[in-house]
This record gives sequence, structure tokens and C-alpha cells, in this order.
Amino acid sequence: IVALPTDPGGSGEAAATVLSGRLRRDPAAFDARVLARLLFLAAGVTRVSHPRGGGDPTWFRAAMSAGNLHPIEVYVVCDRLGEVPAGVHHFAPLEVGLTTLREGDHRGVLAAATVAPEVAAAPCGLVLTGIPFRTAWKYGERGYRHLFWDAGTMVGNLLALAEAHRLAARVYVAFVDRAVAELIGADGVDELALAVVTIGRGDAQSPAVAAAEPIAGLDVMTAPVAPPPIRFPLLQEAHDDGRLGDAGAVPTWRAAAASLGLPTLDELDVPTRTGAESLEDVILR
Repeated sequence: IVALPTDPGGSGEAAATVLSGRLRRDPAAFDARVLARLLFLAAGVTRVSHPRGGGDPTWFRAAMSAGNLHPIEVYVVCDRLGEVPAGVHHFAPLEVGLTTLREGDHRGVLAAATVAPEVAAAPCGLVLTGIPFRTAWKYGERGYRHLFWDAGTMVGNLLALAEAHRLAARVYVAFVDRAVAELIGADGVDELALAVVTIGRGDAQSPAVAAAEPIAGLDVMTAPVAPPPIRFPLLQEAHDDGRLGDAGAVPTWRAAAASLGLPTLDELDVPTRTGAESLEDVILR
């Protein structure tokens, strides 16, 4: 695990101003420090509680999770960002660091899987995955909902933080499931790809990253989530019914989704009684 900057700092923007949509500032430079800030405040361990009588500590993270079970993992697919090399990395929330799974620039693979060429130009793409057993051991098949609730909370943090830095951010939930899973080393059964979030806008002068040929599987050792994990056939069936099998299915899905209508984005008035507490402080609280 390679540590990210240990003093990620903050945007200094008031939470209410950021959430109102009225923030006016120049975009921040997207570097390793800002990446660390986003990852820590979306998925990092923010505090720890030690029981008085001894025993195991309890860790708390930036995004709430039912039962404190935290079934969501985050992967970074990026070009070089300062001291963070180009590659596919897994975010380690306790250490606030990255474990490199693939070296080199694989944003083109992510762009091909999402059928969105602009993904290849964004400096960074974050892949959120869910590990069903982490929540289903307690909630059964209903744990499938928890994957999306928890991922949604983390995406909410990411979007607010991106807005605080005036960085472009976009969420993709339609993609070729197998291609995204293979890129990060998920098997699509015990770990499921849920969403892709791109951060930043690419340099229009830089050439687009070409989609790569099919990539080799990852050969890494992994610790089992439980000895052994239990699989829930109904949960797996529900997820399989939503898989998109090829690139042609992605625009069809998006057209169907668009036919339901798009949300209206309005600026909100900031109440006069609202304090100046920063977005980062609100998330930590």
C-alpha cells in the first residue's frame, strides 16, 4: 500500500454554499492531494472507538452504512496524478493509501466499457463495487439494496466535494459489467461493479486514450471475506437481470432511462441562519 498525502487539507467552502449550487470559483488543480481528500471523505476511516474494558476497536467511516458493515470498495483508474502513477489502484480506507493492481493508463478500457469517450480524457475514474456477503450475512437478500444505498451515500459525498473544488464530475451506472469487473479484478459474484464516477475534465489538447485490447485477468492473492462466504441465489439473480452484456446494450439502457425524464437542476437560496461550517467538517461530523 502506497500512502496518499497525509494532510489532504480542505476546500474551505461552506457546505450550504456548495450544496446550493451557487458556488463561484475557478476549478482547483486536480492532483494527488485532492484525490486523497475525495477518497478519505467518501470512503476513509475518520475515527475509531476503543471500548473501555478492552476488546476490538470499532472504526467509523466518512459515509454511513447500516450496521456499520460497509460493503462498498473503491478503485481508482487514472493517469499520473503527481506522485500517484498511472494505473488501476485499490483504495485502502484504513491506511488512506493505494494498492496498485495494474500499471499504466487504462482509462480507455473504462471508456469503452461505459461507451463514453469522454471517460478516457477525465484525469480519474472511480469504480465503486459492492461485496454482497458483507451486508447479506445480516440482512439476507435485502442486503442487495444496501449496496446501492451505501454507494449512493458515497457518490453524494464525491459529487459535493467535486463541486466544492469546481471539478467536473459525472456518474455512470450503465456499462458493460464484465469489462469493468475484469479491469479491477472483481468476479461479478462475490464482488459486483455498481458505478463509475469520473472526476475532472481532460485536456482538450491531449489525444484521447484509445480503448485497449481485452486485458488479462489479475493474478493476485485475496483474503476471503468470510470462511466461507455464503452466496444468496436470489440476490445474484436480481443482479444478473440488470447486467449489460455488450457495448450495444449501454446506449439502449440510457435511452430508456432518459425517456423517464431528467431532473431539474435549480439553484437554492441559502438561508440567512446557515453557518459557515465547511463541507469537509460537515462530512466528518
